[in-house]
Amino acid sequence: MAFTASDIRNKFFKKVLAGGYDREEVANFLHTLSKEWEKVSDENKEYKIKLDLTEREVRKLKEIESSLYQTLKTAEETSNRMIEQASQSAEKRGKEVQDEADAILREARQKAQDFISEAEGKSRSILETTLVELQALEKDFHHLENQKDKLIGEMRGLVNNTLEGVNRVNNRLSKVSLDERINEIVVLLDRNHALPPASVDQIEKKAVPPTIKQIPEKSTGSFFDEIV
Repeated sequence: MAFTASDIRNKFFKKVLAGGYDREEVANFLHTLSKEWEKVSDENKEYKIKLDLTEREVRKLKEIESSLYQTLKTAEETSNRMIEQASQSAEKRGKEVQDEADAILREARQKAQDFISEAEGKSRSILETTLVELQALEKDFHHLENQKDKLIGEMRGLVNNTLEGVNRVNNRLSKVSLDERINEIVVLLDRNHALPPASVDQIEKKAVPPTIKQIPEKSTGSFFDEIV
């Protein structure tokens, strides 16, 4: 599934009962990630535009090459015509025409070769530069993809751990029903009503001040530690 900068910026995570990441920190990270994603997307668009321009330039150079080839062909045809005409003239004049035709051919071929070499060099340089930039962009894109997958995996792990804790709480609470607690309280109340009233002396004799060992220590664990 493709993600956009807006998808990353507006990603919503469910709230958990306990634990979890700092919401502000996650939000800041997602905002930063969306900015980088948007930057990479803009650069990708820019490189695509450059690639299109390069392809247009290559097509233009090919058209020029074709035009030069046609020019060279025309020059050769012209030269052949000049040679044919010269052959019908005197031998001396024919030699002069041949020399002129050879010079024209050499000059046309040299110009065509120089232009083609220059065009190929420019085209190769542009393509190499574009390839390097695209490779760097692909590397950054994969890095951001890995960061995104890592964050999503951590969020899923946190949600799963929280759900496991909630399930343990529900399982522990389901073991003792409310009806059983009510029945136990009713039985205790019935027993208290059945006993004869105690005298003040009996109460004072039975009342013993609690010792240090009898005073429960304050629990330092969490609610989940007590039910595990």
